[in-house]
Amino acid sequence: MNIFCERLRLLRGRARRTQQSVADDLDISRGLLGNYELGSREPDFKMLLTLAEYYGVSTDYLLGRTNMFKNECQYTPLDEEAINKALCLEKDKSKIKLIDYIEYLKSRE
Repeated sequence: MNIFCERLRLLRGRARRTQQSVADDLDISRGLLGNYELGSREPDFKMLLTLAEYYGVSTDYLLGRTNMFKNECQYTPLDEEAINKALCLEKDKSKIKLIDYIEYLKSRE
């Protein structure tokens, strides 16, 4: 199962909606929505945008390019480098130390 399918089902579950109610809202068949959620069909660009708008998330989130629901911040290349390096940390202890250090730096600004 790909991340798009998982996130689509997750978002529908969080919204506490049935496939039929979402399909009705989007003016598509329940079967088509089910196929999107199963990964047997992929939406075209227009439908991808429609799904993102419907659930209030970014297309990047739906496609698994980010774990942030919406891209509400504009990142500089330096921001992205810091985020990517933080995401590469594997040990929880390292992540906790990083969070503590960030809090320390924020307190000094």
